[in-house]
Amino acid sequence: MTAFTPQEKLLIKFLAGVIVIGVVVGLIRHYKSGDVNAISATKESNAEFIAQVSKIEDNQPPVMSNLGNNSANSENVTSLINLNTATIEELITLPKIGPVTAERIIRFRADFGNFKNIDELKNIKGIGQKTIDNIKPLITL
Repeated sequence: MTAFTPQEKLLIKFLAGVIVIGVVVGLIRHYKSGDVNAISATKESNAEFIAQVSKIEDNQPPVMSNLGNNSANSENVTSLINLNTATIEELITLPKIGPVTAERIIRFRADFGNFKNIDELKNIKGIGQKTIDNIKPLITL
């Protein structure tokens, strides 16, 4: 066998590079797109979440009348609130937690599963360490 010419070597390197890039892109797409079952389960949980929010908006529970005054909400808390099972109404009773943040907590729970520790609340937009310190004595997992 004869040796490859410089042009043939360059062509082989180019083709090998294209193949490697194609494999990497394929792997990235596979891991980013996730499992089809997981995607459909997420769509179903999103539909359930929207249905729950619609029910709450339709019923206008009495707790929501005090939304503008979060200090009044903290007086409504009589027992520990479980972050993994709490409804929007229960979460709103916590100081500095309004309806939008309560919805975000429930959405986080639906997307990522139950909270394993209270500090996971930092992953939710609008909740910082100061808020966590304020509500820590009022919540449980």
